[in-house]
Amino acid sequence: MTAAEMLASGMSPLSIQLRKIRENRKPPLSQTALAKLADVRRATICDIENGKAKALGLDTLEKIAKALGVSALDLLEETPAKPKPRTITVQSSTETRLIPLVTYAPKQKAKPRRKR
Repeated sequence: MTAAEMLASGMSPLSIQLRKIRENRKPPLSQTALAKLADVRRATICDIENGKAKALGLDTLEKIAKALGVSALDLLEETPAKPKPRTITVQSSTETRLIPLVTYAPKQKAKPRRKR
């Protein structure tokens, strides 16, 4: 079923985008795997994709988006925007350059061991 057919059948853009993003990942994620990554029930993912979810909390939407590596807005839009590379502009007297920003994840601190 195409996205246009899904929309015509009454499915929400969220239902369509969630399934599309989940299945187009490399490697694709199953509903169960996504549910584990997002720390939600598999039935929640299934209900959203099938248009059966009555209400969805913002916290749940953000967990799912984070697990997929997209923004919550990307899940709500019919055609998500392509991510723009983050850059800064540096100007000198002779030229202007765009320099890509690289984000590093901070190291997680090890938990202290308990003494026995």
